[in-house]
Amino acid sequence: MSHEDAKQWIPALVHHELCHGALVPFLDRQKDPHGEEFQALNNLHPDTKSFDAWNGQSWRDCFENYHQRI
Repeated sequence: MSHEDAKQWIPALVHHELCHGALVPFLDRQKDPHGEEFQALNNLHPDTKSFDAWNGQSWRDCFENYHQRI
């Protein structure tokens, strides 16, 4: 993934991270941080599914792979 390709996904990534922040007070720390509640909220962003289809990886894998390349 080149830097220019990644720029279009920044709003979806920010939304993803804000979902974590919004749900922290309501989630049991032992639960999957990407469970049903998280997915429901995260999928409200219109680009989440497009990003997943484009990238074919998890968010973490995508950005870890990107940072290893730069």
